[in-house]
Order: sequence, then C-alpha cells, then structure tokens
Amino acid sequence: MRDLEKCVRECMQELSSIGITCGNITRLEVNSRAIRRWGQCTTIVYDKQWEKRQYEISISVVLLDERNPESALKDTVIHELLHSCKNCNGHKGEWKRLAEKVNREL
Repeated sequence: MRDLEKCVRECMQELSSIGITCGNITRLEVNSRAIRRWGQCTTIVYDKQWEKRQYEISISVVLLDERNPESALKDTVIHELLHSCKNCNGHKGEWKRLAEKVNREL
C-alpha cells in the first residue's frame, strides 16, 4: 500500500517548485467506497480569506494499491491539490490555467 501522506507532500513540493501555492490541506482520507471517483477536494472550513480556508483531500484506495501505476496516484493528487489553490473551483479559469502549467512543466 502506497503512503498517501508522502505522495501529497512530494506533489506539494513539485507544485511549489513551479510557483503554485496550494491551500491549507488539513485532512487526508483514503476512500474505500468510491467506485468511479478517484479523488475529491472538499473545503472543510470556509472563510472569505482564502489563506484561512481548510481543505480535505480524499483519494480512492484503488490508487494506493501498488499493482496500479504510481503515476495515476500522483496525477490524481496533483489534480485535487490544484482545487485547493486560490480561485480554483471547478475545471475552468484559474484551475485550467494551473493544470496547463503543470502539464507543461512537470
């Protein structure tokens, strides 16, 4: 079983190295019930100031299985981390811009 916390730390460092600042991830969850969804980022403490918000990232247990490609876990974690970035709700606008930057630079 892969280490989710380690993967999240490494992905956050990679994003930081290309100038992307993630939100405050205060909770990680391994989801053993999700069948179709590989990951989810949820705002657990909402504040008008983005810097005070807190996020939970949930990742499917399927991705932590070492029989599956590690790249699938990493790609999903990065995808969800981008949702914690400022103005990155949904898959348009700022989120899309940052995702394209990740695809170019990582």
